[in-house]
Amino acid sequence: CRQFWKCWYQDHLQELQQRRCWRFKHPDVKRGDVVIIHEDNLPPLKWLLGAIEEVFTGSDGHVRVVLVCIKRDALK
Repeated sequence: CRQFWKCWYQDHLQELQQRRCWRFKHPDVKRGDVVIIHEDNLPPLKWLLGAIEEVFTGSDGHVRVVLVCIKRDALK
């Protein structure tokens, strides 16, 4: 019985939870891209704009961390 549930969980249940963002390829952000800095406690018109200054890739080659420069500081 345990073997059945283990197989069902691994083979069937996880397929039902496919992540949409993992099924489609999206281009990675790159140096010079403009981004919006989302702030939960501010209305959208007060959100800051920033520019990606540097990108850091993971072992899989995809961008995992970026250095974002805004008018007064740099965020990482």
